[in-house]
Amino acid sequence: EKNPLTPHIADLIEMADSTIYDLRNYAATLKDNSPMAGEFLIDAITKQTERLRRFYGIDVGIRSEISNELKGRLAAEAFHIVAEGLSNILRHTTAKRAWLGLNSQGPRLWLEIANESPGAKQGAALFTPRSIAARTRSLGGTCVVERDSLGYTIVRIGIPL
Repeated sequence: EKNPLTPHIADLIEMADSTIYDLRNYAATLKDNSPMAGEFLIDAITKQTERLRRFYGIDVGIRSEISNELKGRLAAEAFHIVAEGLSNILRHTTAKRAWLGLNSQGPRLWLEIANESPGAKQGAALFTPRSIAARTRSLGGTCVVERDSLGYTIVRIGIPL
């Protein structure tokens, strides 16, 4: 008889394989702090959001105004922060909708990671994502968490370019 878990195990293996492949490609691109096309960063983030949609049913929209090139280290840090933020949404919320905002126009790289928070009060949130905040501070940036009038919790990160 066919094991009913076989399709799920195959999905997990595919997810692990594609994640490892993607991480190796990103590491090779970022290795020498070479310039990284903004489209490459967005492509990497898009792959992460597609996995969340496929495997966990979380729909993530992306709004970006990234300049054509970012230094490799900053792009790698941005990717890490966004990936961690998406992981936090998966692990710590029941949200099925989220969005990301990325903007590198001006003197700062702005990242916004948001998820639906039904019933939450507008204003300052009662938590801080510790490791994201610490990473942001180590880059000379700021990290605040707010809840908006549409029912979303938003982590807003600003990092000097």
